[in-house]
Amino acid sequence: MKLHLLAAAALATVLAAPALADQVEYRALIQERDVGHLKLDRQGQKIAVDYNIKQNGRGPTITEAVTLDKDGAPTAWTITGRTTFGNAVNESFKRTAAGAEWRDLSGPGRIKGKDAPRYYSTQNGSPLDVAMLAKALLADSDRTMAVAPGGTARLTERDRRSFDGPEGKLEVVTYELSGLSLNPTYVTLDAKGDLFALSSAGFILARKGYERAADKPLRDLAEKLASGRFAQLQSESAKRFSGPVRIRNVRIFDPKAKALSALSDVVVSGNRISGVVPAGSIATPGETTVEGEGGTLVPGLFEMHGHMGQEDALMNVLAGVTSVRDMGNRNEVLDTLIDRIGKGEVAGPRITRSGFIEGKSPFSSATGKLVASEAEAIDAVRWYAARGYNQAKLYNSMDPKWAPNVVAEAKRLGQSADAGLGAQPGRRYPHPVPLHRPGPLPRA
Repeated sequence: MKLHLLAAAALATVLAAPALADQVEYRALIQERDVGHLKLDRQGQKIAVDYNIKQNGRGPTITEAVTLDKDGAPTAWTITGRTTFGNAVNESFKRTAAGAEWRDLSGPGRIKGKDAPRYYSTQNGSPLDVAMLAKALLADSDRTMAVAPGGTARLTERDRRSFDGPEGKLEVVTYELSGLSLNPTYVTLDAKGDLFALSSAGFILARKGYERAADKPLRDLAEKLASGRFAQLQSESAKRFSGPVRIRNVRIFDPKAKALSALSDVVVSGNRISGVVPAGSIATPGETTVEGEGGTLVPGLFEMHGHMGQEDALMNVLAGVTSVRDMGNRNEVLDTLIDRIGKGEVAGPRITRSGFIEGKSPFSSATGKLVASEAEAIDAVRWYAARGYNQAKLYNSMDPKWAPNVVAEAKRLGQSADAGLGAQPGRRYPHPVPLHRPGPLPRA
C-alpha cells in the first residue's frame, strides 16, 4: 500500500470559504520514533509541499507545487525529488477544459474531455493527493469518484474517536479509502474534513502535536481493520478439501530442463504432491477434480528476500510464491502472521524467519533486535536460535568487528548468517559473512 499522507487543502464546494494563508505540519512515526515530516504551506490557491521521511537512512524526499481551482480541486501539479531508493522524480499533472494529462515514471497519459477526472492519484508524491481526494469524497453524495490516471475511489466510514492536543480536543473519523491500489488506505479526518492522520500497522503520519496521542490507537485500529478484511477475503475465497485434489490435463514446467511436459494429471494430498500421472488416469474415490484445460502448472516459487506483512502474504500467494525467506521484521508481528497463516485465518506462503540484529546509530532500522555490544549481539543470536529462526541477519549499524564471533555463534547453533549493508556510509563487513546470499531453507 502506498502510504500517502497529508494535508489540508481547503476544498470547498462545501465550505465555499475564501482561500487563506495556512501552514500545517504532520510528523511521521515508526515504532514511536520520529522519522520525518509532511509540511504544507498554502498561500491563496497555491500549496507548497515539503515531504521528507527517513527510516534507516532511506526514504522519499519530495517537493510539490499545486494550484487549485475555486472548489479546491488541483489544476496544476508538479512533483520533484527522490524516491526511497534514490530514483529521480519529475512528475506532473494538469487539468483544463480540454481534459486531464499527466506524466510520471511510466510516461505520459491523457484523458480528453470536460468530464475528465478532477482528482489525481500520484505515483511518487506525498499523501497530499489522498488528503484532497478524501475531503472531496466526503462532500460527494455517494462518496465515490473517478480519479486519474484511472479507477474509482470510494470512501467508507470505519471509526470515530477523539484526541487531545495543542488545538484542544479534536473529534476525528477514520475512513477506508479504496480504489487507488490493491489494498485500501486508512485515512483519519477532522470535523472540517481535513487530514488528521494516515496510519498502518507499523506507521503513522499525524498532525503535529497529536502524533504521540494518536500513534498507538490509530495504528492498532489500522491493524484491526486490515486483519478483518484479510480474514473476510480468506473466509469468502479459500477452498478446503477433505480429500486429494486432482488437477487434470496440465503441462508441467520443468525449470531444470526449461521445457513443458506432455499433458498430465497432478494429484495433491494435504500439503504434498502425491502423484504426477498421465492425463486421463482414473481418479480414486473422494477426490476433487479440477480441470486444467491444457494450461501450464509451475512449481511454487521461492522469494529469497521478503519482509512479510498481511498484504505481502496474500499478494505472494496470488503471484504463485508459496515460500518466502523473511529477511527482517518486527518479531511479534511476524510470529502472529505465521500463526494466522497456519490456522487458515489468512492466506500466505510458508515463511522462513531470519533473526534481524541491528546496532545503535542514527541510521538504525526499527526492526528485530537493537544491540549495543558484541555480547548483546551474541545473546540476540541465541534468542533467535532458541525460537527456531533459521538465520542471523547482521545489519548495517552493527559494528563489523563483532561479526566473526557473532557468526561463529550462529553457526555453532545451526544457523546460517547474512549481512545487509544498508544506508550507513562506510560500513563494510569482513568475511566470512555473505551479503544477502541465500542461507539453507528447511525442507517443506
